[in-house]
Amino acid sequence: MNIRTAIQLMRVAVTGDAAEFFDNEINGFSIDSRTTGEGELFFALSPVDYARHGFTGAASANDAHEFIPQAFTRGAVAAIARRERVEGDASLENYRNHLLLVDDVIEALQMIAQSILQKWARPVVAITGSAGKTTTKDLTAHILNHSGRRVLRSKKNFNTEIGLPLSVLQMTEAGASPGDYDVAVLEMGMSTPNEIRRLCEIAAPDIGVELLVAPVHLEFMKSIENIAAAKAQLVEGLQPGGTAILNADDELVAAMRVKHDGRTLTFGIERPADVTALEIDNAQLGLTRFRLRTPLGEADASLPLPGRHNLMNALAAATVATCFELRPEEIAGALACAAPSEMRGELLEFAGGFTVIDDSYNSNPRSLTSMTRSLVEGRE
Repeated sequence: MNIRTAIQLMRVAVTGDAAEFFDNEINGFSIDSRTTGEGELFFALSPVDYARHGFTGAASANDAHEFIPQAFTRGAVAAIARRERVEGDASLENYRNHLLLVDDVIEALQMIAQSILQKWARPVVAITGSAGKTTTKDLTAHILNHSGRRVLRSKKNFNTEIGLPLSVLQMTEAGASPGDYDVAVLEMGMSTPNEIRRLCEIAAPDIGVELLVAPVHLEFMKSIENIAAAKAQLVEGLQPGGTAILNADDELVAAMRVKHDGRTLTFGIERPADVTALEIDNAQLGLTRFRLRTPLGEADASLPLPGRHNLMNALAAATVATCFELRPEEIAGALACAAPSEMRGELLEFAGGFTVIDDSYNSNPRSLTSMTRSLVEGRE
């Protein structure tokens, strides 16, 4: 992508005579001036942008416009800046010809990603839930990769109105184009009431996975019913002909079926579901053996991740794989060589004969309870 293309994807004004750099290639995208690299497009996010999109702590956030000079020193090819903020700022005078001015920097970032996905014409899988999103995303991508599909997936837990667009733009950072991938697996988080609705507008998901609803983010969502309503925006935002994948064991998730008039598949252990695990054996810490049942048959499977909650994550991923017509033995083969996501159920064994389970990344009470339960199950 070059600057001319980026300008075409945004409602943007160019300061000064910038024609001389229109054809410069963009080698990457950055929102942090400290890590901006040569040839990258820098997005100068500000408290005004954060507040406009409902981010918590917006008032105390840094104004990246103050770091535009640093970004150019590190090699930025251009910067996206907020028009009102730049006007009259003498400190940016030397960079006028390399600033692309917009009314909303976050929206500009989203518009580029949205335009790329609109031209893509490939399946998009979106995953949300109060816990388990990143592990399920990584397991889903692993299974689909194992089947030979080329998968674009969200980086780490990039699941916000900023993180998800950056994940989409990562393929251009690597010199790839949308045609280099067969499917996208994206994580959708929720910290404001309408965030998932906006993420669906950006990503236009064909398959939506609802993992669970738990009392997290209550400081601004106020009730678990509000959380469920916000999470349900993924089911409501699916593309025509899309598939909703629901956790049959979670009553609030199962109730989302009425919000989608298209195909629905379920996964679970305690209640009847399209994809389930039978004959579960978790006697060995960090390894769960089970019989995987899907609409396409059954197969013996093993999952080298600790805990019943990770088994549920694996069943959710297996349900996505079923949408791509993968047979249970193919799914089982991929799960057998799966690895835990970083700091999400990683087993660290030490020479002294003890084991540490690292589940520390962005943990919450629901995740901690599930991991503790896995230790008890292993001793039963």
